[in-house]
Amino acid sequence: MEQPMAQETGDTRDSSGANPGAVRGTAICAVLGGLLLVAYALLMNLKPRGCIVEECVGQSYRAAGPLESTLILAALGLMIATAFGLFWMHRFEGRGTRMVRIAALVAAVSLFIGVALANVFWWAGFAALLLAMLAFAVTGAGLMRSRVLPPWSGAMLILTTLLLLVHNDQNELILLVIPFGVTWMVLGGLLWSTAPSSTGRWHARIQHA
Repeated sequence: MEQPMAQETGDTRDSSGANPGAVRGTAICAVLGGLLLVAYALLMNLKPRGCIVEECVGQSYRAAGPLESTLILAALGLMIATAFGLFWMHRFEGRGTRMVRIAALVAAVSLFIGVALANVFWWAGFAALLLAMLAFAVTGAGLMRSRVLPPWSGAMLILTTLLLLVHNDQNELILLVIPFGVTWMVLGGLLWSTAPSSTGRWHARIQHA
């Protein structure tokens, strides 16, 4: 079979239009997003313990300051970009790719809506963030099936996402955010390691998974 014309002109894209630079960009977003999320959790844990439900009579909530707010917003923005990157990368045919595409897109959109509505309609924002967490878990399951990345990385995403369901920013349970952040740094490192050869490797790995 003849190779795509793009390869004759030195273009690194394959017939599906993939580009190693975009893979690296997604990897950078994942690593930075995870790093900022870990920093946010550590800084929040240094603050005095807040109150939870019935404890809040006469006590104050643990509130994020300007630095923590900037860190979490930047981290969530980078994770939205990473989720869109995963959606884009898995447009090839193959086992598990449709699951990754749908789940990553739902996660990205839900996370964006959750952030946008958090200070307006908190209940709608909370529901959207919860949906994003579940979508990230499904994304992990899709990664395990597609085998574009090592299956254990998908399992890691599932486990650390489920931990988020019981985290609480008012006490030491905020530290459960850290494993999730570390997972994104690991995923970013794995994505970066796949980029240098060419994205034809992505195509081949998904096709033969």
